Amino acid sequence: FSLFIQKRHPAATHLGKIDRATIREFLRAVEAEGVSEKTWNDWLVLLGAVFRRLAPYASLPENPCAGIPRKQEATVHRAPFSVTEL
Repeated sequence: FSLFIQKRHPAATHLGKIDRATIREFLRAVEAEGVSEKTWNDWLVLLGAVFRRLAPYASLPENPCAGIPRKQEATVHRAPFSVTEL
């Protein structure tokens, strides 16, 4: 996230300059990498926690991750190896 901000938004030198549009732009970039819905959600949860924890020190009016819905995760059911496969 830090590298993304440095590259795309070099003027954002502190958390107070990160807004919801920037978070959404980062998540679109993550999605473009082809990650799973779970990984995308993990990024959203992590960033939300960071902004929530640091909000008192960053003069944030609100958490920029708030209101961004999580993606529906696809459940994958796998059969265990059979005796023959083992």
